[in-house]
Amino acid sequence: DDFEAVSEVDVDHGQGCNMSFRKEAIEAAGGFDIRFGGSAFLEETDACLRVKRVGFRIRFDPEAVLIHLKDPTGGCRPKNPSDWFWWYGHNYMLLLRKHLSWYTWPGFILFRGVNMMLGAWRARSPLIILQGLKGMLAGLTA
Repeated sequence: DDFEAVSEVDVDHGQGCNMSFRKEAIEAAGGFDIRFGGSAFLEETDACLRVKRVGFRIRFDPEAVLIHLKDPTGGCRPKNPSDWFWWYGHNYMLLLRKHLSWYTWPGFILFRGVNMMLGAWRARSPLIILQGLKGMLAGLTA
């Protein structure tokens, strides 16, 4: 998240809206996992971790320039807050299952659950958290 960094450095992962991969690196890692649906949240984190696992580096270069063309419609936008909460829960649990050790699960799940409760409170829709919890369960079995 630190786009103010002044030197090149290896990182664990980057934000998907500001990254690119060498074709051979992403192919060696098996491509993108299409189970990261909805807004594709965490798809890039998963891809980065797998690219590193097969021996490539993830590099932050502060001199790199990106022009992000943002279309007002389409892409990976959720249709409504309920969909967003479902995919948020789903994609976090999928990432957890794929990359984190079992002993980190309780803290991770607790943190994400609290984060969803705060999001539901900010959205003034407390019942929307049920969608997030359903997504979490789906992500554990995806």
